[in-house]
Amino acid sequence: MLNKTMEELKTISQLTKIDERHIEYGQVFGCMIDLELLHNLVSDLTLHDGVPEEIRDQFTIIRNMALYTYYLYTLATVVTLKTYILIEHALKLRFVPKKPSFKHMLQHAVDNKWVINEGFRHIKNSDNNNDFCKELVELLPKFRNDAAHGSSSLDIGCVKDIEICADFINQLYDQPKQA
Repeated sequence: MLNKTMEELKTISQLTKIDERHIEYGQVFGCMIDLELLHNLVSDLTLHDGVPEEIRDQFTIIRNMALYTYYLYTLATVVTLKTYILIEHALKLRFVPKKPSFKHMLQHAVDNKWVINEGFRHIKNSDNNNDFCKELVELLPKFRNDAAHGSSSLDIGCVKDIEICADFINQLYDQPKQA
């Protein structure tokens, strides 16, 4: 499929050009990412004003980092890791002052319906069993640990991870009342 080569420092002339791996994936999958499309996708992912400012600020950093994956494909893995870290941070703020483990906080959020399947935009038909959220309890800590403790895997794209992060965090906090 893709040629796996040793990473090399980009030359000055390569810094503002699309990463070749996007082109290779585009040939394989029949669709090409472009910077404007990536910007539009990331721009649509937001956190509401009820989310603490420090979380919204870090989320903006994630979105900006995602834009740079256009130029450096391997940043997608770092962006994805940062989404896991931000979900944990948002849970910790919600759990003040006690801060149990990431998995325990996820379990509590699901058990108490702070997050539900219907709160994720990609879930169209939910059976009310909260199965997706229950899977997150098991998978997010594992994915976070795998990414944080070393992995050579590359993420195909990070936009979906950012979307799940936004949907999760937006459910944790109440939206401010309209004036």
